[in-house]
Amino acid sequence: MKKVAIGVALANTAQEVDPEQVYSFIEAQSQDVETYELAPPPPGRIRAAALDYMLLLNIASSAASIASILWMAYDKFIAPKKKNVSSGIVVVIRKDDGTNDQFWIGHTDKSREVFVQTFTKKVETIRLSKATGESTERVNEELSINSMWTRRK
Repeated sequence: MKKVAIGVALANTAQEVDPEQVYSFIEAQSQDVETYELAPPPPGRIRAAALDYMLLLNIASSAASIASILWMAYDKFIAPKKKNVSSGIVVVIRKDDGTNDQFWIGHTDKSREVFVQTFTKKVETIRLSKATGESTERVNEELSINSMWTRRK
């Protein structure tokens, strides 16, 4: 079954926002998704990553629903504590051709309606694509086999 990989990271939130609360909220609100987080690095190693949370959206899941949940997480956890104008949630959709579509809720994406509409359109384009889904298959393999990621839900 084809899935759409959506990477998530909290941007410029410093110590103001607890990522665990945000990710737990997203999981509690969403259905038909698998979620993963970066595993702690092995002792003596340092790990830096642009994305620290991944959602795998099933083909039957509602893209608009996930977009709304991501925006609600921003409204609930980041907007009330926002001290930096670029604080927000970075959302990256991995496409089958190996490229990405990126959103930055609270910074470059400031309208909920426009974000939900654009996000949904991008996900639907991937779902309807006749591409083989190599990028999705690669992400599935990275998440399920690579010890860098741990499944949450």
